[in-house]
Amino acid sequence: MDNIRITYDLIKAREFFINKISFTIGPVELNYWIETKKNIQIVDVRTLSDYMEGHIPGAIHLDDEKIEDGLKFLEKDKITIIYCYNILCQLAAKCAIKVIENGFRSMELEGGFKEWQRYHYEIEK
Repeated sequence: MDNIRITYDLIKAREFFINKISFTIGPVELNYWIETKKNIQIVDVRTLSDYMEGHIPGAIHLDDEKIEDGLKFLEKDKITIIYCYNILCQLAAKCAIKVIENGFRSMELEGGFKEWQRYHYEIEK
């Protein structure tokens, strides 16, 4: 271990954290945005059956296979918050790419629905 030199690039680190703040949101902040009626729309990209069992209040379901078809339900003047199952799930990130390519501003909920549940926030059915 003594032979390993760790380099720390301050510029890259700063860019990383600016991007993290710009493109991700945690459950505490999202809950606050919902409560204060921030100009957002929430998208759940889990399976329809999981969505029906419970989702973040106000979230709409977009099918991962047909995201482009679901874009007609979104508003471009709102920030689109996208979530999937958990921190390991890549469905939200894949959806965000498609949403952004179609001109929507997008953020990903860090930790997904599992993290939302961990805070015991409201769930809608």
